[in-house]
Amino acid sequence: MSEYQPGIVTFLFTDVEGSTRLWEADPRAMSVALARHDALLHAAIETAGGTVFKTVGDAFCAAFFSAEAAIQAAVEGQRALAAEAPPSVTPLKVRMAIHTGPAERRAGDYFGPPLNRVARLLATAHGGQIVISQAAGELAREHLPQDLSLRDLGEHALKDLLQAERVFQVIAPGLLRDFPPLRTPQRFLHNVPHPATPLIGREREIAAARATFGLLPVTTGNPESGQFRDRQTARLLTLTGPGGAGKTRLSLHLAADLGAEFADGAAFVPLADVTNPDLVPAAIASTLDIGDTSGVSPREAIFNHLRDRHLLLVLDNLEQVMGAASLVSDLLAACPRLTILATSRERLGLRAEQELALPPLALPSFPPRTTTAGRLELEDEASVVIDDIRRSEAVRLFVNRAQSIKPGFDVTADNAAAVVEICQRLDGLPLAIELAAARLRLLSPQALRDRLDRRLDALGHGPRDLPARQQTMRDTIAWSYDLLDPVEQQLFSRLSIFAGGATLEAAEAIAIDLPSDGSSADLELLESLVDKNLMQLIGDEPRMRMLQTIRDFGQERLAESGEHQVIGRRHGEYFLDLAEESEQLLACGEQTRWLDRLDQEQPNLRAAIDWFRNQGQTEEALRLAGALWRFWWLRGDLGEGRQRLESLLEESAQVAPAVRAKALNGAGVLAESQGDWESATHLHQESLEIFRRIDDQRGVAWSLNNLGVVAIDQGDYRRAQSLLEENLAVAERANDNAGIATALTDLGLIAHHQEDYERATALWTRSLALFRALGDGSRIARALNNLGTIAMQLGEYERAHALLTESLELHRSVGDRQGIAGTLNNLADTTANLGDAETAMGLFRESHLLAMEGGNRPHAAIAMENLAALTRQHGEERVAHTRYREALLLYRAVADQLGIVSCLGGLAFIAAGQGRAGEAVTLLGATSHLCDSHDQLSLPGLGEAVVALRQTMGDTAFDAAWQIGGTMPIDDVIDHIAGQSRLPSSSMRRTL
Repeated sequence: MSEYQPGIVTFLFTDVEGSTRLWEADPRAMSVALARHDALLHAAIETAGGTVFKTVGDAFCAAFFSAEAAIQAAVEGQRALAAEAPPSVTPLKVRMAIHTGPAERRAGDYFGPPLNRVARLLATAHGGQIVISQAAGELAREHLPQDLSLRDLGEHALKDLLQAERVFQVIAPGLLRDFPPLRTPQRFLHNVPHPATPLIGREREIAAARATFGLLPVTTGNPESGQFRDRQTARLLTLTGPGGAGKTRLSLHLAADLGAEFADGAAFVPLADVTNPDLVPAAIASTLDIGDTSGVSPREAIFNHLRDRHLLLVLDNLEQVMGAASLVSDLLAACPRLTILATSRERLGLRAEQELALPPLALPSFPPRTTTAGRLELEDEASVVIDDIRRSEAVRLFVNRAQSIKPGFDVTADNAAAVVEICQRLDGLPLAIELAAARLRLLSPQALRDRLDRRLDALGHGPRDLPARQQTMRDTIAWSYDLLDPVEQQLFSRLSIFAGGATLEAAEAIAIDLPSDGSSADLELLESLVDKNLMQLIGDEPRMRMLQTIRDFGQERLAESGEHQVIGRRHGEYFLDLAEESEQLLACGEQTRWLDRLDQEQPNLRAAIDWFRNQGQTEEALRLAGALWRFWWLRGDLGEGRQRLESLLEESAQVAPAVRAKALNGAGVLAESQGDWESATHLHQESLEIFRRIDDQRGVAWSLNNLGVVAIDQGDYRRAQSLLEENLAVAERANDNAGIATALTDLGLIAHHQEDYERATALWTRSLALFRALGDGSRIARALNNLGTIAMQLGEYERAHALLTESLELHRSVGDRQGIAGTLNNLADTTANLGDAETAMGLFRESHLLAMEGGNRPHAAIAMENLAALTRQHGEERVAHTRYREALLLYRAVADQLGIVSCLGGLAFIAAGQGRAGEAVTLLGATSHLCDSHDQLSLPGLGEAVVALRQTMGDTAFDAAWQIGGTMPIDDVIDHIAGQSRLPSSSMRRTL
């Protein structure tokens, strides 16, 4: 068989029994033996018409047209291996399995349930044996040679597969006939319960556990199966994780999965109900069913029983009997063939121990973008997004459990966003996801998501056959909390005040009562909570955080303790000090470090603002928010920052004037960035009045500058020039170099708009030097961006590309999302002029996405319009139409008349090119009327288009269509376009 076969395929899997031991005994001899093995199996498979599609170590995976061909290959392979070999070659015992079923071929590999079944079937066989499934046996039986037959070995359960398999052994001359019983789970598992539900995810952890115990990965086509081969081997592995992480469920899977690979199988010892470490030996003895132990203690009995056993012993829930850790150590020392798998919410602390921490289940790789109705945006990309969502471990578990109570449930464009948010808000914690999915009997995913604000209440009443401690998430966390001593319980509840985690410094300042002598706090308490998985350490700093469901429980305990007020006050004051300390440092050489820190602390900063507000301390809340405006502008969400500032301003008319003026200016900058120029003007005018009243000249300069920028946005360059020249004079009198540099930057914008490139270059070069001296990375990058646009306007594209690339790299290093979006747009335009349209389109898309994520609709509109124009230039007019429409609607939302004119023109030119002359003339009539009503507006190419369309249509028809467009309100024109199935695009490019 020369090609991989789709559809119904027969698979032959093989591997060498005991290969790990043989490699360790004599690597050189094993290498020679395997070379012979590989050559003989390749020859047998290819002669029978099969194809080897994968090898993993000494394991072969082959595909065949027919079951009889696979049997022929297996028999000839075994005969060849059994033939007399040179004395120097180590004899190998190879086990083989055959199964037939439907499989899918992708990228040179096969995928589907039959591969799992044949791999599990192979695990039951012995070296020299060929086993075959019922499906393959029935297909081959009538076509086998007379000297071959199939021996019925009976029905057997296979690991992890719900449906048992009737297994047959191939009997043929020259092959061994008699073997021990198949290695099926029933024979090897002692007291290992069969879970009611399948294990979802955890493929990496399973592979890591196998590698820790020195076991080869199962050959299932999983690309992750072999990546842990270099992991240090051990005989004690402890699965750790918080309550609800799925430690017990994974240990059950591993017991069943690995049991057949130990000569004496696996034994599962549940310790959840054992509270005295002295009773652990009796629990182990009971599980092993040792029998009569009269005359010896349970401890002696288990040592005697296990001394020579090759067994996997699973000890579940050791955290409440940590005194039994010494028993574990003694067992490993006295029983050299014993391997122990423990589950615990903290490490056992033994030298022989390897820890495998269970992280939350993986979430989707990127959050879906949704409409206001919660449906996925971009219908043409929805299927790609949904596929990504469905592949994540957390969503797979949610869907699986949901389908058990609501058959047919699946992730769709309507519910995908809600499902993802549920899994995210539950931190990917398996038990929490299972309990949430059970609520779908009565609630839609959207309704369930909305109820998760009362997270612990929503996650109650799990299946009755769960242990009592897992009936609700509250019970699960209480199980861990009750094992803490009183001092640890107090610290745990105090640490729950942090939203999104805390640095060690913050934890000490807020949650720990430092000794009066000034000595350092006892870190052992913090380490103890981490060890018990009630806290997590993340990052290199490190940073401590709680999973949200655990934090909810901690906040309940904090409220009950009576300490919520004092701890809340400490938290609020700490983060107010942090925000005000960062304020001046966000415009100097330490800018990136402080932006990163504020980025990490966003949840705490929000919580601190809310705490002050709820306590009626509106001035403190406004001080904190006012100190953050630059962070929100550079890194955060423009809409969130503006909403917080404006709502606090409404409540705080009586605060200190300087506090109010600063907050007004910050809110105005954010409003201007969103394109709300009217609101920005009012905010800046009020701040200017206050700064003048309190004689704060730096504040006056700042407000004047902001008013000048809004005037530029509105195309009122005369007013902008007056405001910015006054701004520059005030900044110079105040020796405010940052204010001077900013004024020069914005005066350069006016010169650029007036096409006075020489003056613009001089102003921006001077501002760049001042910003370099200040170390303000984001504004150095903006100056470089501005100089790059001049070079682009002058046709110096290579120089423009260099300046813009330097600007983009600096913006990225700072993390200035608004600056990145603007520079990407201009770099895209330059790249297109250099002839690389594909790269340019990618840059325009990234610019648009970043601007939308940050809430900067003007930048988003410009990037989308430019992408539309480039798309149209390359002949994709349908796509260009869609993109123009999206840009047009964004421009209308921010009242950008120049953008509206440009997009309407682009749509008109597309209509003309597609033969829709009447529509084109109507749009041009509307565009011309809009330009006539604004002195600063014009549409390049309008005159030539009018002449061409008049010739095409004739005077009468042309004048009628022109009259319709010229008399329609512009909003009606845009509404008409928005109602069409195609979207608009533009032919004019703009710089940012």
